[in-house]
Amino acid sequence: MRAYDHETPLPEFFSSTRELSSRWLARGSQADDANAATLPDSIGPYRVLKRLGTGGMGDVFLAFDETLGREIALKRIRRDRLSDAEVRRRFEIEVRVTAILQHPSIVPVYEYLRAGGETFYTMRPIEGVTLHGLLEGLRDKESRLGAEWTTARLVRLFLQVTNAVAFAHANGVIHRDLKPGNIMVGPFEEVLVLDWGMAKFLEDDKREARSGVSQESLGSLTADTASYHVAGTPAYMAPEQLEGKPATFKNDIFSLGVILYELLAQRLLWQAESFSELSEAMGRLRKARLVCSRGAAFCTGSAGSCCGRSSTTRSGGSIRSAASRAR
Repeated sequence: MRAYDHETPLPEFFSSTRELSSRWLARGSQADDANAATLPDSIGPYRVLKRLGTGGMGDVFLAFDETLGREIALKRIRRDRLSDAEVRRRFEIEVRVTAILQHPSIVPVYEYLRAGGETFYTMRPIEGVTLHGLLEGLRDKESRLGAEWTTARLVRLFLQVTNAVAFAHANGVIHRDLKPGNIMVGPFEEVLVLDWGMAKFLEDDKREARSGVSQESLGSLTADTASYHVAGTPAYMAPEQLEGKPATFKNDIFSLGVILYELLAQRLLWQAESFSELSEAMGRLRKARLVCSRGAAFCTGSAGSCCGRSSTTRSGGSIRSAASRAR
């Protein structure tokens, strides 16, 4: 991700979220010393310009492609995680799955390479703010975002997410880690679904052969999915994931329902930091009525129906039916 130059004319959306984007970039730049002094000035044809952010698995840099004369984003495994076989495996899954899912709301991969004992891939630079960052701004009482971002406008963003996930499902891929932090909103309200390192193929031998990712390597993710999510954000997990059942498309649909509820209500469907807390919260939800803080009339209509059905405590339905109910 990179921010626009301050002299560049900006659409109204990006002007209102510039502060959120700057805050996100500042947090990402605070990497530990052992991980910060890692990248050489150039890698192959790429001249490194600056660090854009650091996540749990990798670092992202802005670089310049000397051959084609363009800026690119370069992601590599963090040096302090290079010895972790699980991180290396997820990184490879992420780049290969992202590369075969060619969709406007999925960032295109340019190249996958190894240099200096490290593994990298390059992609289009991403501009904007995460959906999580946007939601933080909407919950900030001192922010003016609430007046600018109507319910209908937020739902339009959500529909772009459902389209990307529907495309992945049509190609036999389950994301398995859908949450606002993995969704990027660009300056023209374009949406990108990111972080496909937890993805899994379902019954598609031809795509396995084409992508180079085996069903065996992807299937082994099932057992450890829950622990990975609990380390991050268990609030978006489907009940079946908590129970260790095999992943299906319905897991993603459940997560989408939780995200939609958060967009409409401006709060999480449930607060949970552990398996036990999440199980208790799901039990309470069976007896509760979903309440939206952004207009009861709207949320008890089509969008409310979509949200409630998608995030029922037993996931079900389809992406297309969920998206059509929210329109």
